[in-house]
Amino acid sequence: MSPTQILRLFLTIPLLPLLGIQGRRLRADIPELPPAANPTGYTGDKSANPLRLLILGESTMAGLGVTDHRQAFAGRVAERLHGALQRPIQWQVIAKSGYTAKKVSARLLPLAVDVPSDLILIGLGANDSFVFNYKWADDISALITTLKTSHPKVPIVFINLPPVADFPALTRSLRFSLGNFMDILRTQMIDIAAMTEDCYFIDEKITLKGWTEKYQLEGSVKDYFSDGIHPSALTYDLWAQEAVDFICHKVPPYCL
Repeated sequence: MSPTQILRLFLTIPLLPLLGIQGRRLRADIPELPPAANPTGYTGDKSANPLRLLILGESTMAGLGVTDHRQAFAGRVAERLHGALQRPIQWQVIAKSGYTAKKVSARLLPLAVDVPSDLILIGLGANDSFVFNYKWADDISALITTLKTSHPKVPIVFINLPPVADFPALTRSLRFSLGNFMDILRTQMIDIAAMTEDCYFIDEKITLKGWTEKYQLEGSVKDYFSDGIHPSALTYDLWAQEAVDFICHKVPPYCL
């Protein structure tokens, strides 16, 4: 960790009792959303050879906030990747709301062992930041090691970490503390990807102000969320665009 990150983490310590109270209230106030329907799908000509896409992770990968995975991250990535590569996409989602990197390794990777895949996308970070998981780097490294055993040579792409500092449902102190901790997780993820073969991380930090300017959008912060925490259909589509742009420029053999 950099000196700045250490200082930010140190400043969080006095806030921990308050953050615990606010976190419990938040969980009580936010309604529990169901995962999106249809976690498997196919985009494009079924007579052609598809790119087999496996998506793993937490609630955002499970599609909370929309009704069907075609509106969620998986479906939007498949649609955009199909358009970019001119190749059909067969996709499967194995994800669970509330899961940390450690839980994904223990409970979801066994379900993925026999899933044939040409490309793996992973979305994590929010829940690990919520519990201030200081073992994040170890848990991510263990996840990658296990996944590489079952899917050798398959490119693994960790997508951008979620913008918890912009979540409107969080209090100002939670946004400050979780946002600072998320920056630490991002730095560790950059280092892990740099040292790991066939592993990539979309390290661009998402901010809603940045997206609004980049995509020349109008509206309010609330448009990006379904409930103040989970993405809206708009956010899933933009997040998918970021992922596909990265894949098509950085990830062999899919670089255009």
